[in-house]
Amino acid sequence: MVRPFVGASVTVKEVQSWSGPEPDGSRTGTMRLDVVGTPAGLTGTPRLAPLDQVRSDVEIDGDLVAKVPLLGSKIEKAAVPYVSTVSRAEERSAAAYRDRSGA
Repeated sequence: MVRPFVGASVTVKEVQSWSGPEPDGSRTGTMRLDVVGTPAGLTGTPRLAPLDQVRSDVEIDGDLVAKVPLLGSKIEKAAVPYVSTVSRAEERSAAAYRDRSGA
């Protein structure tokens, strides 16, 4: 259904900005994901909160939008699993970096 809009592959550009730490060590931010070359993207508010000395919890509250007449809502629903996959890949990368750095 979305192949005519994205082709064989998808390039996602992500930009995040973060606040300074709160007294409890948590941080909030803003994020934007753009699916390059399409009218689709996500805007959101991530929150990072420490769980203990080596673990953190990340929550993202956001809106995924595909501005395509008649098909936009179907594309949005179809994209949610892929956005989740990207988030999980970032989590694995962060864990691998942490493990390599000995943190």
